[in-house]
Amino acid sequence: IANAAKVLPKKYMNQYASFSPNDTLCQPEKDLDKLLLRCKNILPMFKQKLTKITKAAGLDPDKVATWQGKEIMLTSDTPYTSLTVAPLKTKARCAEKAENEYNGDFSRLVDIVRASIVVENEEQLIFVAQALHDEGDVRLKNRFKEPLFTGYSDALYNFKVDDIVCEVQLHVSAIVAHKEESHHYYVCFRSFFAGNVAACEKRIATLETCIDPDADLQSMLWWMLMSKDKDLIYNMYTLVDEMGDYNLCEIMCRRLCELDPDNLTSKNKLVTALLYNCKDADAEMLSRKCLEARKASLGETHPETLTSMNHLASALNSQGKYAEAERLHHQCLEARKTSLGKTHPHTLTSMSNLASALKNQGKYAEAERLHRQCLEACKTSVGETHSKTLTSMSNLAYDLKNQGKYTEAEMLFRQCLKARKTSLGETHPDTLKNISSLSRVLYNQDKYAEAEKLLQECVEKAKKTLGKNHPDTLNFKIGLKIIQEKLNSV
Repeated sequence: IANAAKVLPKKYMNQYASFSPNDTLCQPEKDLDKLLLRCKNILPMFKQKLTKITKAAGLDPDKVATWQGKEIMLTSDTPYTSLTVAPLKTKARCAEKAENEYNGDFSRLVDIVRASIVVENEEQLIFVAQALHDEGDVRLKNRFKEPLFTGYSDALYNFKVDDIVCEVQLHVSAIVAHKEESHHYYVCFRSFFAGNVAACEKRIATLETCIDPDADLQSMLWWMLMSKDKDLIYNMYTLVDEMGDYNLCEIMCRRLCELDPDNLTSKNKLVTALLYNCKDADAEMLSRKCLEARKASLGETHPETLTSMNHLASALNSQGKYAEAERLHHQCLEARKTSLGKTHPHTLTSMSNLASALKNQGKYAEAERLHRQCLEACKTSVGETHSKTLTSMSNLAYDLKNQGKYTEAEMLFRQCLKARKTSLGETHPDTLKNISSLSRVLYNQDKYAEAEKLLQECVEKAKKTLGKNHPDTLNFKIGLKIIQEKLNSV
């Protein structure tokens, strides 16, 4: 909160209001090949203009952006620089976005040429904003004053270079530095930047009521689900996904699919929610349809096609169809190694999923080898406390437990649980599963009293967070009953 108060750009918020043209903002070309060629031709001029603006604002365009001495990361291995000009969107990505969002109208793609500028203070922010205005900005979304529903704040500008609409995002270093660290931190930022703490508190309180599966969802959620505002529904989905409420994620995804039945992105998100909610047969049926559609429109090795393949394999694995799941996970892993590289997060996800399929067939030593390899790669590429690293750590602990290596398994489960409580909170579904796993390995070592205490706590939190009849809650209760029966017999 103290940091938010220091970097709050109140002057900018009040001086630069969001605006849009009366007509829909469009490119001068409807033919994708011609549009991409024109975008390629103006890219050097676009970069030259932004370099000049960045330097005039007192920033070194090539300097790595930092906050409190720490590099601000654009991706897991690439930091932001004061000016970051992105490569042009690929033809495949343009085709997908136009199909999913604009009914095939390529002229609506106004972010093929795009960049970001990270400023250190409000004076630099206003200087860059004024320079973009002088270039003839054609649209502004002032998301410092009107933040995204997730709480993140920036400013999104569009201006033209030789009639091609380009996009520039303006970030404040203190905000973007914490973008991936803590949603709750962003709630504080949003309260300040929205300029109305009471309204934000009321909204969060309402959401907390809505995401309780056992509570009356009340009129706000009903109104939201009846809305035809896809952005509103998607923003709500994003928020509850971060909070770990997959029941509500499923509801939001189903509504998105109702509003746009042909949107494969929404269908893929629905598959993910179905898998979390243990509706594996439904997830398999939908993911097969998504996979075939992706293959037809994007090709067999496109990243989105491989995501659908991964979803299908996971659904098969959850239903005990291990051989087919192993084959698909192996195919996905090799394709991702080739297209994305051996240490890309999606590649590591495929490696972990393949190991799980092997584990489920009793191939524990082979699964352990892959999970160890995946864990070390995750530590190097995304850090020791990243969610992917913790998932790898938990998976390795399972392999060790299955082979009777209880001491090392317990150590890893405890380490993982501590990190998840810090990053996700004590009632997040992944944290609860971690508590259950630790209790089981304690049970295997005859530490019944501690195992019972942990699992009793887990059951009570799961009832409130997931609901009394959620499959995970029921499994936790079964485990608790087994432990209690053992304690009584002892």
